[in-house]
Formats: sequence, C-alpha cells, structure tokens
Amino acid sequence: MNKIDSGIAKINQKYTKQILTDYKPDTPVLKKVAAYINKYPSFIITTHAGADPDGVGSEIAIYHLLKKMGKKVVIINNEKVPGNYQFMLDNVKIFTVDEWDLATKNIDLKKTFVLLMDFSEMHRSEKFSTLVKINKLKYATIDHHNFKGTGFICNDTNYSATSELIWDLFHYLNIKITRPVALALYSGIIADTGNFRFSKTTFRTHLAAGELLSFQISSDFIYRKLFESAPPDRIIFLKRILAKTVLNKEKGYVAGFIFKTMFNKLKLGDTPSDGIVNLLLAADGIKIAALMTETPEGFLKCSLRSIDDIDVSKLAGKFGGGGHKNASGLFIAKKFKDAQLILLKELEDFLT
Repeated sequence: MNKIDSGIAKINQKYTKQILTDYKPDTPVLKKVAAYINKYPSFIITTHAGADPDGVGSEIAIYHLLKKMGKKVVIINNEKVPGNYQFMLDNVKIFTVDEWDLATKNIDLKKTFVLLMDFSEMHRSEKFSTLVKINKLKYATIDHHNFKGTGFICNDTNYSATSELIWDLFHYLNIKITRPVALALYSGIIADTGNFRFSKTTFRTHLAAGELLSFQISSDFIYRKLFESAPPDRIIFLKRILAKTVLNKEKGYVAGFIFKTMFNKLKLGDTPSDGIVNLLLAADGIKIAALMTETPEGFLKCSLRSIDDIDVSKLAGKFGGGGHKNASGLFIAKKFKDAQLILLKELEDFLT
C-alpha cells in the first residue's frame, strides 16, 4: 500500500504530538461504551447488512481495541466484506453468518456481548439478528446516527462518523492507536464525511484525521480504493441508469432508477451502485437526489442525498428509514413500480 512522503509524515507526527497533548475526550457516550467493554470478557462485533466503510472501519478498530484489552473477540457480518473494502482488514478475519459455528467455537456465548457498529436497529443486520435472538445474546449499539432510545443505545449524533467516535474511545481509554487502526478509522471518516464535505465535519473530525494521517497512510490511496475502483462495466451501468433518470429542475430533484434487468451481462463487483446517488446530486440547482433500486424480491430500496439544511432523514423516516440529515436511506416492501410512484409523490410534496 502506498505511503506518504517521509517529510510530510514528520510534519504530521510533530503537530499531532503537540496538539493532542492536552486532549481529553469527555462525551457521555464514551463512558457508556467503556462500561459495557469492562463488564464482559468476550465480544461479537457486527455492522449493518450492506456494510459501508464506516461500519467496516469502526469494526476493525474496535476489534483491535478489545484485543489490546485482553478480550476475546470475533467479527461476524451478514455477508462478505466488499472487495474494495478488503484493504481495511489488514489480515483481520471477518466471518459471515453462515460461518457462525466456526466463528464462535472458541468463545463462551453465555459470557459474550454483541456490539452493533454504525447502526441502532437490530433488524438492519438481517440474518445476524436471528442468531442473536436464538442465542439470547445481550447487545448494545455504538452509533452516530439519530435514533431515539435509551439503555443499550450508545449513540452521539455530534460525531461525523462512528469511526470518529471510536477514535475518541481510544483516547478515552488511553489505548495507543496502531497503523492498521488508523487505516480503518481514516477510511470510515473519509466515507461518512463525504471527504470532509458534510455539515457534521468538525474541528474534532479534522483533529482525528490529522492524527490518523501521522501513521503514514495515504489519503489518495484510500480515496481511490473506496471511490475509484469500479470495474469498467460500471460505465455501461451508469449509462443504463441515466437513460431512466427523472430530472425535475423546477422542484430541484433528480431520481435515478435501477431495475434488476440493468445488471444483465455486466461485471460490477460487490458494490455496483456505490457513489452513484452522489453523482446525481452534483448539479447546480439540485436539492435532493434519490437512487431507487429494485431488490431481488422486486421491492424498493432508496438512497437519498441532499444539500444544505434539507433534512432527507425526515423523508426517509416516513417509510421507517433514516440516517443523516444529508444522507439517508429507506425501504418500501411494495412492488417496485408502485413504490416508485409513492416515493416520487412524497418527494415532490417534501419539496413543496
């Protein structure tokens, strides 16, 4: 993997050491997470189905943190980590739910606690949630999304990413960050801040990123791996989507549609639609972009993006979805074409 120039690395290390000398994180969520960690000897870590860089990055980082604390820990996800995220793993094994017995054979499930990384609704882990119920496992969330709840909900919406929260947890527990941790956390932060563009990007976000860069990781390498590693057939895929895209300049929205047939005869990798909704938003006068995808069952899932103070999480919430103010998602368990019409109507009303 590419490393940054040694002279730049020295600058990063010098100023990181100076600035972080007096840094003492004190957000209440850190105390809550630390209490769970101190209480249990072994852990299972997971993230939501359709894992994204922040979910995977925070998983890898807290895996290393727990190992440093002498805990037994395994990561089990609903499905395989996408190929363009594999660089984040650094030889850490991530099992799938189909490997549950193999993954848990060396831990006592009666003494094991589950940590849900980057989401707060158990059903979003899909098949994993069934295994938690069967084994009667206790769990808590570690998340930065807006979710109403107490007790097992450990979330703080002031963090730009769950990876930023975990960076803070390392400092709170006084555990040294290593290069594999830095690589995972920086990747998660880049992804969830839109490369430091989104409104939740704060001084703390840049402080975290600055320290993580001091471990001689290449921001260019990470960006290319996450966002510029699509197969050549992606161009054909984009052409098919744009041919069906609806643009309403008067209302200020654009809606793209991905039908199951659009995948025919294309080699698109594990994350075929990643980043496409952001491309749809990248035009002057567009306030909201929606990318509606037909699921294998013929239903609709949708990614929403917005600009400025337009809170698409409110629109997603009408369908039981959610996320960030400027980046959210939803699912409608109706026939795709019927669901399209319903969502387009809600989108137009939302912008009226």
